Amino acid sequence: LGRATGLRRALGGSLLVYAVVLYPALGLWLGERVLDLPAFGLTPCPVTLATLGVLLLAGGSARAWLYVVPVAWALIGGSAAVLLDTPQDWPLLLAPLLLVVVAILDRRERQAAATAA
Repeated sequence: LGRATGLRRALGGSLLVYAVVLYPALGLWLGERVLDLPAFGLTPCPVTLATLGVLLLAGGSARAWLYVVPVAWALIGGSAAVLLDTPQDWPLLLAPLLLVVVAILDRRERQAAATAA
């Protein structure tokens, strides 16, 4: 970890903090009982967000194929935000879109570095 910079670092850190701290805190704020909260490490939605955060923080060393399963689950699990009225899961639907933005910016940065060299 620690290779990421700029938007990649901010987004990765934000997803990680959200998954571990804010996801359960939001559930408590919305009136869920502590024992009913989706627990990090036991339920897939917060683990998916944390995994995407760690992959982003790894910087360019994380291979693209490592994103396939978490992104697929983000799209599947994100449906709970709508179907099961789980507001904590909205970031699951947003995360893949943000990953596309990061990928586009990374590609532009690599192209600019290649033309400068």
